[in-house]
Amino acid sequence: MESAATNKLFVYDCCLGKLRVSDCDFMTIGAAEQNTFRVHMTEARGGAFAIRGDTCRFYPNGQIKEFSLNGQQCSTDCDISINILNLMVLGNGCFLIWFGKEEQRPDFSPFDPTYWYTYNKSEAKWGGPYILQALADIADTPDKKMLATFPGLDGQAFYLHDIQQVAQHAPVKAQPPSAPAVPVKAVSKPQAAPRRQFTATVSFPPLVAGNSTEFVCPHCQHRFTERDILAIAAHHELRGDSILGNTAMRRFHPSKLDNRGVPVDEGGSSCPECACPACHMHLPAFFKQTIQHIVPLIGSAGSGKTYYLLSLIQQMELDVPRLFNAAFRDADPTGNAVLTHLKNQVFSAKTPQQAYVGHTRTNGKFYQQVWDDGAFRDSPRPFVFNLSKQNETHALVLYDSAGETFMPEKGEELHRKWAHLQSPSGCMFLYDPCEDNAFRRLLEMSNEVQASHQHTPQTTLLTETELQLRLRMNAPHGQKLNLPFAFIIGKSDLWQHLMGPEPLLPMVHNGKLITEHVAANSRRIRQFLFNINPSICTIAESISKNMCYFAASALGAPPVKFRDSETGELLLAPQPQEMQPQGVTSPLLWILSQCEKATFSAT
Repeated sequence: MESAATNKLFVYDCCLGKLRVSDCDFMTIGAAEQNTFRVHMTEARGGAFAIRGDTCRFYPNGQIKEFSLNGQQCSTDCDISINILNLMVLGNGCFLIWFGKEEQRPDFSPFDPTYWYTYNKSEAKWGGPYILQALADIADTPDKKMLATFPGLDGQAFYLHDIQQVAQHAPVKAQPPSAPAVPVKAVSKPQAAPRRQFTATVSFPPLVAGNSTEFVCPHCQHRFTERDILAIAAHHELRGDSILGNTAMRRFHPSKLDNRGVPVDEGGSSCPECACPACHMHLPAFFKQTIQHIVPLIGSAGSGKTYYLLSLIQQMELDVPRLFNAAFRDADPTGNAVLTHLKNQVFSAKTPQQAYVGHTRTNGKFYQQVWDDGAFRDSPRPFVFNLSKQNETHALVLYDSAGETFMPEKGEELHRKWAHLQSPSGCMFLYDPCEDNAFRRLLEMSNEVQASHQHTPQTTLLTETELQLRLRMNAPHGQKLNLPFAFIIGKSDLWQHLMGPEPLLPMVHNGKLITEHVAANSRRIRQFLFNINPSICTIAESISKNMCYFAASALGAPPVKFRDSETGELLLAPQPQEMQPQGVTSPLLWILSQCEKATFSAT
């Protein structure tokens, strides 16, 4: 018999569309915070799962009189079948339960419980799409055999009469779909199914035609389709939002459009601005017309992420028009105001004091409060820019996250700090050579830099990055991702001379990236780093099969020291007259060339 350590328990909350996992021996489930699996249900504690080797048994809480497992009504403890997707309705919540080896678990990413469909077995007819709340008002068949399911849950379904209690307590109210469903072709009568797995062998109907493009909220990373997007009321009397409070303009599902196709609120005002259906945060202008790319920048505290981000935006504004005959511009002037102000401050500074930006903090200007799972939490503020070429526009979403929040000792606080890794188009990891002991010895031999003595190794941060990417992208352990992963060795002005006098090859020619040059530069930088610290290369290369190494300097020259006039603290800041960023755009340009809907061509 295999040990319990080889098996894990996965719980997918069909009300919230969220997956949770644990490999403990004893796990509780319920609405209260102290539960192992905190889910949407009316009970503070719904019960507990106990794992013993290859068996998992569920024990309902004493307050639970009855629950449903795979279509069967239960009132006492029962076994959770191993390596089978179990369907549970418990405490006015509904869940998909998987117990078994992680590498054998199903792919949860196609599941989309935003809209539900019903299936009448006796008439072999589909109904829907419906929002979950609407299922409570649908008349069931006399024999209580009508089914309810959602996209991704092919071949399996809940009984409608079980889901109707859940629908009455659904977490978010929404309006029914405004467009009719696509007619469903006749299907064969469902086959009889084993008791342990309630199955309906019917093909699933498509979503509404032309209205199923999936979007990702840059604030909370919630996935939704165009028909889910909320409009923001414009009439001055329509204040008071269910999530954002009394001072915010009301969010609503549009039911009326003006002659231009713009939603109209109850006061008769046109409402061109829109919001996320989950967190109600404002979405950038023309959000529905752009192709979105989320590209997180990860690095330890003191690695220079903020200066790198500011230099990246500054250089993209210069390089994109000149090299690619394309436009790079601010897509959200209000949301980007903090970053724009800081960029102008640094690149117009006359003294190091004016160019100093300080450390990014979770309660600072680069963070915001976002509604998530029933509470407001600190989350990195998204900065959105548009890349336009010919008739196509891409939205680039960047973040500046506090480096110390990424470290594993932060525990549960990591939930929101890593949220932007859930749907990335690529990832940039900024490595600080001044915090690598072997690297530092080389640099100190030249008397060029002193270390800032970070306490947590960057190898730990890189390992945590891999773990969080796998968890949030639902990727099996041991299998490399296909995510464009740019490993950037920063502060290249300090160390690039150690690679020899030959410069790196140019990456762009005639408006296209030169793939061979990118690969050649990557091999050269990789070999240089491997000779200094082979373990960091090994860890980085275990993350993705599509990765490249880059050399970059956000400042182009070593920072200078100055003393704060108020506190007397000794600080580091760039010398404005010597600032000359090097290679900062190369990683991002490469990632954008690797995306499924590439922004830039490669040759």
